[in-house]
Amino acid sequence: MGTRTDYSIETLNAVIDAGKSPRPVLADALCTRGEARRVMGHLDRAIADYDEAMRLQPNLAAAFNGRGCSYAMKNDHERAIADFDRAIRLRPNDSSYFLNRGYSYASKADFNRAIADYNQAIRLRPDRAENFYYRGNAFIEMCLPDRAIADYDEAIRLKNDFADAFYNRGLTYSGMGQYDHAVADFDQAILLVPTYAAAFSNRGSMHGIKGDYDRALADYNRAIRLCPADAINFNNRGLAYHNKGDYERAIADFDQAIRLLPGDSEPFLNRGNAYFNKRDFDRAIADYDQACRLNPNCADAVNNRDLAYRYRRS
Repeated sequence: MGTRTDYSIETLNAVIDAGKSPRPVLADALCTRGEARRVMGHLDRAIADYDEAMRLQPNLAAAFNGRGCSYAMKNDHERAIADFDRAIRLRPNDSSYFLNRGYSYASKADFNRAIADYNQAIRLRPDRAENFYYRGNAFIEMCLPDRAIADYDEAIRLKNDFADAFYNRGLTYSGMGQYDHAVADFDQAILLVPTYAAAFSNRGSMHGIKGDYDRALADYNRAIRLCPADAINFNNRGLAYHNKGDYERAIADFDQAIRLLPGDSEPFLNRGNAYFNKRDFDRAIADYDQACRLNPNCADAVNNRDLAYRYRRS
C-alpha cells in the first residue's frame, strides 16, 4: 500500500501526464509534485518539476522558492539564494521566502545578511516561532548568546512544544555555564521527543560537569542505544567511567570511539590518560603520540606524554 505522498504523486502524475489542464493548473501540479519529491529527498527530480513549472508559468514564485529549497538541501546555496531572490521579488510579503534565504546565508556564514532576512521574516510574521528560532541560531554563530536566548524564549512562547528550541536554548545555557538551566531545557526536549539522542548526550555532559557521573552514565547509555554510530557518545561515556575510576570500561568506550572516528585526536588523548592512570605508560605514550599526530597543537597530549616518559623511567 502506498503512503499518502505516493498517492499524491500518482494523482499528480495523472494530471501532468494527461497535459489537458490549463497551463496555470499544470504549473501548480508540477510545483506540488516537486514539493512531494523534495520532502522525499528526490532533489533532482524535484528540481526538474520546478523547472517545468517555471517554463509554463515564468512568474510562479512558489516554483522559485521550492527550487531554492531543493538547492539548499544539496548545499548549493548560491543557486538557492538566486532562486529565493526571484521568489521575494515576485512575492515580497511571504515571510517564508525571507526565512529560507536567511537559512542559506547562514549556511554560507554570512550572518549579517541572514539576520537581516530573519528580521524581515519576523516583521511579516511575528507569530511564527521558526523565524525567532533561526535568528537565535544565527546569534549563536555570532557569539551573542543573550540575544539567542531571547529569541529561543520567544520561539518557545509561540510554540511550547518546540523541542529543538528547548534543545538549542539548553546548549546556549551550557555555553554560558548555567548548567541547571541547561539540564531543565534538555529535560523538556526529551519530554517532547523521547528519542532525542543529542539531548540525552548533552544532558549527560551537564551531569558529568556537576560530578553526578551515575546520571551522566544513564544518559550516555540512552544516547548510545538511540545512536550507536555516534563516536562522541562513547567518548563521553568513557570520560564518565574514567572519572569514576573504572579505567577498563573507559578504555573499552574509547576503543569504540576510535573505531567509529579514527581521525579524532580526543579519544586517543583520553585513552592515553586511562592507560596512564593504570600505569601502563607504554600504551599511554603510544596514544599520546597518535593524538599529537592527529592534532599537533594538542598541548595536553604533549604534556601528558612527557609525564608518562618520566614516570616510565622512574
